[in-house]
Order: sequence, then C-alpha cells, then structure tokens
Amino acid sequence: MKFDQRRLHSNWVAVRRLLLLVGLAGLSVPVLAADEDSSRNAIEKLEASSISGQTLVKVTLREPLSAAPASFTVSSPPRIAFDFLATDNASGANSQQYSLAELQSVNVVQAGGRTRLVLNLNRSSRYETRIDGKSLYISLVGSSAD
Repeated sequence: MKFDQRRLHSNWVAVRRLLLLVGLAGLSVPVLAADEDSSRNAIEKLEASSISGQTLVKVTLREPLSAAPASFTVSSPPRIAFDFLATDNASGANSQQYSLAELQSVNVVQAGGRTRLVLNLNRSSRYETRIDGKSLYISLVGSSAD
C-alpha cells in the first residue's frame, strides 16, 4: 500500500508542476504580445489644408518612418492609397471629411498587420511625399492631366 501512495504522490507532484508550467506559459503569451504591440508604429493624427492650389495632407505617426509607404492610385473613382506596414490606427477615426480643392475625405483602415490610408479625391491628382521627423507630408498638385 505504501508503494501505491508514493506513486500517487509522485504523479500528483508531476501534475502540479505541469499545471504550473502551463499556467506560467499562458501568462507569458500576453506579455510577449504586449511587447510586440508596443513596438508597432501608429498613425496618431491626420490634418489637411489647401494653399495656393495645392492640397497638403499631414500624417503624424508615433515613430519616424524610414521610407515612404508603398502607394498606388485608382482613377475611377480617383483615389490614392498608402500601405503602412506594422502600423496601427491610433487617430481615433476611420474616416475624416475635408471638402478641399483636391481632397474629399480620408479613410484609415487597419487589417492584417497593416493600415491603409486612402485619400478620396475630387479628381485625379499628381502627388509627392516627404518625410519630416514623425510626419509624412502628401502634396496633391492639380489634375494629373495638367
């Protein structure tokens, strides 16, 4: 009988250790996920204005960009999209209306580890980007037919 009690006790100790390890491993996963999220960049603020026939969009981020994000244009309806990899939307809005000469509105959509910024235009426009510190400036210059 003593042999069975030792074996039972030994098994119980092994099960407790296993449960403790599983529990600690479960606790470490959220901590690792939180560390990963804190290393992601974020779009914090969007601003737009028109000056002398040029529309300027300012995108303020949590951290500086090393390069301008990948972008593409759509002609019908006229849009310009920018893909920010490993970036969250911390602006507090998914859509902002502007009604400027070139710019109707901006949509910010976060999905699949990236955030897409879409400029909804009044007409097709040429654009240029410039990075200055934590800001990305997007200049919309007249019609692309100019």
